[in-house]
Formats: sequence, C-alpha cells, structure tokens
Amino acid sequence: MPRWGVASSARVVLPAPVRRWVRPLARAGFLAKAAVYVAVGLLAAKAAVGWGGRPTDTPGAIAAVRQQPGGALAAAAIGLGLLAYAAWQAARALADTEHRGRGAAGLASRGESLVNALVHLALALSAFAIALGLGAGPSAAPGAWTARALRAPAGAWLVGLAGLGFAAAAVQQLWKAAVVEFEKDLAVDRMGARARMWMRRLGRFGVLARGLTFGIIGVFLVRAARHADPGEARNVGGALRFLQGQEHGALFLGVVALGLVSYGLFALFEARYRRIGV
Repeated sequence: MPRWGVASSARVVLPAPVRRWVRPLARAGFLAKAAVYVAVGLLAAKAAVGWGGRPTDTPGAIAAVRQQPGGALAAAAIGLGLLAYAAWQAARALADTEHRGRGAAGLASRGESLVNALVHLALALSAFAIALGLGAGPSAAPGAWTARALRAPAGAWLVGLAGLGFAAAAVQQLWKAAVVEFEKDLAVDRMGARARMWMRRLGRFGVLARGLTFGIIGVFLVRAARHADPGEARNVGGALRFLQGQEHGALFLGVVALGLVSYGLFALFEARYRRIGV
C-alpha cells in the first residue's frame, strides 16, 4: 500500500496514486489561468476603448464571468482550476517534483512555488465565494491586507519587502520576455513551426505585459510602506487603472490589456505543452 515518506534530501515522496494526478492538476490549472487572464485583459480593453466598465483584478474578472448566463458554473470551474494549480505548485515546492534541489537557487525557486500555491488557493476560495453569490469579500481589496500588515511589528518593512518582491518578479518577467526563457519549460519539439511562432509571440508580449503590471504593483507597495498608507497599495486592477489615468492612458491601457489577453492565450500552450515533473 503506498505510503507518504521523506527522502534523504528532505523531499516529500508522493505515493504513486497521487503522482498520477500531478500532470492533470497542472494542465487544469493552466486552463484556469488562461480564462482569468483573458477575462482581465478583455475587461481592461473594453475600458480602454470606452465601451464601459473599468479595469479589474482576478476576483473582479471572475465576478464579471459570474454575471453571464451559466456564470455560476463557469466561476466554480475556474475556482476548481485555480485550486488544481495551487495543488500543483504545492507539489513542486514540497515534493520537489522538478528536482530543483536544496541549493540556494533551488530553495528560492521552491519558495516561489509555495507562494504561488498560497496565492492561487486564496484566488480559488474567492472564485468559489463568487460562484455561490457571496462576493469576494473585503479582504480581496489590496488596502485591507496592507493595513493589517502595517499594524504588525515591523509591518512597514514587510510591506516594503513585498513591494521589492514584486519589483524583482517584474525584472524576472522582463528578462524572460527578452530571452524567451519561458520556452525552456515547454515541449517545443512537439510543436509545429506555426504553433511555435505563435507561442513565442504570445508568450513574449504576454510576459512583458505581466512584468509591467508587477512592476507597478511593486512601486505602489513600496510607497505604501514608506508613507505607512495602505491606501497607496494596488492590485492588478489598480495598476491598470493607474495606466488609464496617465496622459495617453487609453493607449497604454489598451496595449497592456492586449498583452494580458496574450498571456492568457499563451497559458493554453502551457496547458498542452508544459513539461511537468512528477
């Protein structure tokens, strides 16, 4: 009978029945990410061209999906996909399914996966609440959790470090777009020439837009820490609305919105071609 164990490298060993679910969970998660990013991008694009609405974040996009015919079921399906993605990221972090090891780089990468797992777990819970008609809750607002963090001991430092983390993630995303680093995780050999061309185009444009969004979030978190003002914190929707408020803001917002749609479409390539260790 399969048993949970711990390898000599302190890596959790997943039993065979659990390992069989790792790849399906990951692929379902990428499909959910695709739906979310396309929805966020399309809502921002509508705002950019003056068709109504305003840029929003993931819970806001899921809430918009909820308002459509059959939306409750769609929101619940997205929640399940996000939960699957969180489970896969947890497996990457705790079981080291991709064999990143216990060196500094490996632990940092596994730590990033653990953070991703927690973030997507929270998003999945928000999606389920929206599907049930309960709303995402006040904790979804960036100022709410920033205010709680600022009240904690050394809270300003924690918020500032979170801002620097977003800034570092932004630089990482820009680097990935520049050198097409995201391609190394995909089974490119299984793609035709046209599929590879579109994967690269969508991936570079999408990762670039995602990096710019992360950078804006990071800057505002650092400002919130410096001024001890949680009202300065921004989420994805806030970052997009910041772009909209600039001179030529409709153009900036429209370009980034298309980039987020591109990232969502790129996630479809990840769902099919991502190499997933077990």
